Amino acid sequence: MGIGPDDGVPEADAAEQRQAADSDDDTGLDTAYLEADTDRDANEADVIEQAFIVPADDDRDDTDG
Repeated sequence: MGIGPDDGVPEADAAEQRQAADSDDDTGLDTAYLEADTDRDANEADVIEQAFIVPADDDRDDTDG
């Protein structure tokens, strides 16, 4: 009986964790948004926060029931 990162982890979850990261996704900081010449009347930190692209949650279940 070993103690390790895979102990007690469902097989599907462990397999998903071993997958290589997809470098083609659009997540991260949208530098084009930050570089756009627009007159923003906003806090700089808020503008940077709005420039982050977050991945869609593939596991989300929008069905009722």
